Amino acid sequence: ANDPAPYAFLKLRTVADENPDQGPLMGIASTLTQSNSVWSFVIAADMPVVSEDLLRTLFDQREGHHVVVPQLPSGKLQPLFGFYHEDAGTEIRNFLRTGSRRVHNCLATLNFRTVPVPEDMLPNLNTPDDYTSAIKRSSKNT
Repeated sequence: ANDPAPYAFLKLRTVADENPDQGPLMGIASTLTQSNSVWSFVIAADMPVVSEDLLRTLFDQREGHHVVVPQLPSGKLQPLFGFYHEDAGTEIRNFLRTGSRRVHNCLATLNFRTVPVPEDMLPNLNTPDDYTSAIKRSSKNT
């Protein structure tokens, strides 16, 4: 997190960005440095739905790659939902040194793999309307 303090109430380990205000890429690089695992799962805060099957599928596709992310039928990649190998941190830092912070552009510099997923599998909740729609869908499924 840019600033871990607001998340203290969660009582979870929160990694501070090594260089604040650099966006999600710095968060990923900082996390990879602090992780005790070779692979780390990255998920954006606005993606509350996590399919266990999707996690297993992504995890199973890691071999030979540094990053594995979903790809929607539209072609759009979801780089803030995926598995990142610890070695990707160095490449991400090198990319950030260029002055660019666009996650999709950085992904193109990494040895990455995509896994096709249905369009509705990874909803983003970016607005109050998105949230309301997700609650309605959730109540229909219970």
